[in-house]
Amino acid sequence: MFMIITDRIPILFGIAAVYFGFQSASWPVATAFFAALAIPMILTVPRRQGVALALDYLSRVYLPDPSDEIHSTPSAHASTALISS
Repeated sequence: MFMIITDRIPILFGIAAVYFGFQSASWPVATAFFAALAIPMILTVPRRQGVALALDYLSRVYLPDPSDEIHSTPSAHASTALISS
């Protein structure tokens, strides 16, 4: 989910420019506009993936799901195994 959100952040600036009236008068202007959107999007891929991974981890830790394997504590399973034997 967070990958989808963080991938859309750089596109937001292009959408805002078009919304507020940007129009390309010629193909060089359109190419420059596309490059102005594409270059930052390509250069920030690793950082956006890192942010998405961090947000995913934090959501799993602070909003726990009981069926998630991150919340199963190995020490609790080990102590019940010792008690039962």
